[in-house]
Amino acid sequence: MTVEILETLVSETAEATVVQLFVSDAPRAETGASFRLDLLVTLPRYKAPLLLAQVQREALRAAGRTLSPLLEGLGDEIERARKVELRADPEPKN
Repeated sequence: MTVEILETLVSETAEATVVQLFVSDAPRAETGASFRLDLLVTLPRYKAPLLLAQVQREALRAAGRTLSPLLEGLGDEIERARKVELRADPEPKN
């Protein structure tokens, strides 16, 4: 099975639209998934009703904006660790 949005729950408050997505390659009840993601995103409240696909897309975009700096930070941490590791290695003897 391909990775898909399998569940979407949209809740409206006076100030926001709360979107919960379950993204996976297997139904929630199955244990054999190779990818599972439960996501809860708070979006601004929209004046006009949106299509479900629009709400899902905006939630995924918001998650991406939040996760991108985390991903970049981890990459920076890996690079720093590699530089420290390279400095710690003794010079090869010929």
